[in-house]
Amino acid sequence: MALFVLPKFVDQTEFLYNVEYEYNGVIVQAAFADQQFFFGKGAGGHPTGSAVLSDIAALRYDYQYEYKKAKSSKDLNFTNDIEINIYLRYQDDALVDVLEFENIHERYYSGGYKFVIGKINLQKLIDNQHRISADKAFIAFADQLKGVSLAPAKKQAAEVF
Repeated sequence: MALFVLPKFVDQTEFLYNVEYEYNGVIVQAAFADQQFFFGKGAGGHPTGSAVLSDIAALRYDYQYEYKKAKSSKDLNFTNDIEINIYLRYQDDALVDVLEFENIHERYYSGGYKFVIGKINLQKLIDNQHRISADKAFIAFADQLKGVSLAPAKKQAAEVF
């Protein structure tokens, strides 16, 4: 099992498809509780103010957020050495070389639009986050992209991603 946060493409059949604007949605898959969907406001004046005030109060009283089960389990180990499938939209071909993909499943080129979908080590993304940002590249988790074409149908669609 691995935990990480990355943008993810969703289609019309998924609960997350309808989450917009300042709302957040989370899907949790549990061994004995199946899949659960949580939805609510995550940003904006009042929710953000409340969260900041809560964090300030926590600092004042030396409170630390924790997941108690993590301390009781001997099987949990922190690592960034995992392989994940990502979608990478980029401009500079050198970025793909620097990231050292394990393998590339799909590659698309057009006038001003390029992307790859492939397997990469999570630590490579972390090590190169400044380069990715400087190149204005976009990354999304791509495990659910089986048979989905992300090539734009027309030039305007390229800006959607």
